Amino acid sequence: MFNVTELLDDFKALVEKTPPNVVLNLKETSFVDSSGMGGLIRIHQQIKGYEGQFYIANLNGKVANLMRITRSSQYLNCYDTMDEALKAIQKGISGS
Repeated sequence: MFNVTELLDDFKALVEKTPPNVVLNLKETSFVDSSGMGGLIRIHQQIKGYEGQFYIANLNGKVANLMRITRSSQYLNCYDTMDEALKAIQKGISGS
C-alpha cells in the first residue's frame, strides 16, 4: 500500500528524468482520501510543468464515485481502461 508521500516522491524522481506521459493504474486501489486526491492533483500539475501528460486508468467503485462527485475527472485525464488511456497518449489527448 502506498501513501501519498511515497507516491509523490516516486513521481518526482520520474518526471525529473524526462518529459513524461504517465498512466497511473488504480485497478488495485479501493479508496482514496483527501490527501490522496491532493496528491493526484499535485502529480498532474508537476508532470504538466515538465510538458508531460498524466492519465489515470481503471477507476473503480468508491474511487470512480469520488472522481465524479468532486468533478476531478474533468480536470484529470481519467479513463476506464489502460487501453483507453494508452490510446489517449498516442493521440495526444489532454483533458486540461
